[in-house]
Amino acid sequence: MADIIVALFREQTEAEAARTELVRTGFATDRVHVSSKAVPGPALHAPMDHGGSRFHGFFKTLLANSTIADEAESLADRVDQGDTALLIHPRGRVELHEVSDVLERHPAEVIKRDCRQSLAPTPVVGEHAAGKR
Repeated sequence: MADIIVALFREQTEAEAARTELVRTGFATDRVHVSSKAVPGPALHAPMDHGGSRFHGFFKTLLANSTIADEAESLADRVDQGDTALLIHPRGRVELHEVSDVLERHPAEVIKRDCRQSLAPTPVVGEHAAGKR
């Protein structure tokens, strides 16, 4: 399971500003996504959950093997009710630090993290991909 950080924002513009800042610091665009009712992003291609929304199926699939899997339903409910999710896949401690800095400047309502690989004692390939050199 790749590391994942899910940050929920009340305003889509704030989530998009955080995403833009992360990309400017060096995050690859395929590792930072915005997903909302207006702009589903990667959730657009998720299977529909029986009795739930596209976001329920998306978050269940995205978080299936993570330590925050039990949060999938509540995260999907919040997006269904109008919040915007910023989905971040960090690689290593340097990128985790960058994410923390950006989320400090763009405070989210809710932040859920599973960053076991980035915090592991052995370095992860690509750890400095978004780090300042």
